[in-house]
Amino acid sequence: MSKLLSDSEALLPLWDTIQQEVDVFRQSSYSFLSKDEQHYYDILSRYVKSVRKTVIALIERQQLMNEGSKGRSGNPMTWNAFQEKEDNYQQSVQEYMAIGQELNNAAHLIY
Repeated sequence: MSKLLSDSEALLPLWDTIQQEVDVFRQSSYSFLSKDEQHYYDILSRYVKSVRKTVIALIERQQLMNEGSKGRSGNPMTWNAFQEKEDNYQQSVQEYMAIGQELNNAAHLIY
């Protein structure tokens, strides 16, 4: 479990960087985009935020599972706690997938 936790935690700096780059682009170049490009960018921005949110949900789930694998007394890993983290993660996945489909459907605007 510690390896899976470590792997998931390694994703966050990557998505933090992507989010920062998207935000910097907005500040520097958004006003120069056509309306269609702005629309596409807005969807892309929502997608990046959603994937980052999913990574955080994954980390939280893996942290709980990692703690649960240690088997100590007062272990926070209960079925209800796991189910809550899993539901949050799955909802985040569904959200970014829906936005990803929206992004794919809008590709004709810029390609």
